[in-house]
Amino acid sequence: MPEIAALKRTVVAAKHLDSKTDQLRHLIEHAAHLLPSQGPLTVFVHHNTIHHFEDMPFADAVEHASHVYGCQPYLSEDRYRQELARGRIRQEDLDAVLQNDLGDPADDLVGLLGTRFHLRLAMLRHSLRSAPSAELRWVVAETDALRTFRDDMPEEHRQRMTEMTRRWIMRDFRNGRTHAPASSHPPQLQSTVAELLDGFGVENIEQWGDADWEPFSLQLLWRACYVGVQSAHRNAKPPARPERHRDVLLAATGHDSDELVNDVLLTAAR
Repeated sequence: MPEIAALKRTVVAAKHLDSKTDQLRHLIEHAAHLLPSQGPLTVFVHHNTIHHFEDMPFADAVEHASHVYGCQPYLSEDRYRQELARGRIRQEDLDAVLQNDLGDPADDLVGLLGTRFHLRLAMLRHSLRSAPSAELRWVVAETDALRTFRDDMPEEHRQRMTEMTRRWIMRDFRNGRTHAPASSHPPQLQSTVAELLDGFGVENIEQWGDADWEPFSLQLLWRACYVGVQSAHRNAKPPARPERHRDVLLAATGHDSDELVNDVLLTAAR
């Protein structure tokens, strides 16, 4: 009967299908032994290394773990600046996070430097390097720090600063003497500008080009900052001298613990 023949063909096809399915399942299971259970990662991760601090907020846990394990919790600031420069970190995202972090004080003015937001943004975008006094003097004397702008200085900012300096000098300090009211500029600044103009050759100021105005602008900025810092009122008290455990014990008991080790140290020194 046709129905029986069709049923037989269906059974045969089903057996063939089951065989193919089983074969495919076997191949997949065999291949799975060669594949990792964890998906691809850009770095090696064995397990959550800070799982001991899971009761803490993530940022706090990372900071705490960095002290416990003596490790670097985040990328370096220079690396973040590199990512910002190549667009991996977007400027609008940085602005939004900083605005949220500062809150309402973001629009507060900070002296003549602009708002708190713009000052903090500049500090994030450009590294602030510190060094001992001797190293700083060497950098100023032996490098181009006061002769050319940094490489990451935008060209429009470079031109604007140089042009504003040129206009200010030509208007107020041309020929080495101020043409502005005496109260407009502090005496220290006036003498600083006059000294710098003499060093650059004020008699040829009309012929100065960009190669002259750029180092002049940088050195003037440096000296103005120096004068400002020197004239600023220092309200902060000098740091207190750290108190030794020996001093505490001596005051409390009258016994000098240094005497217990003086002989040993003197012997070792010999």
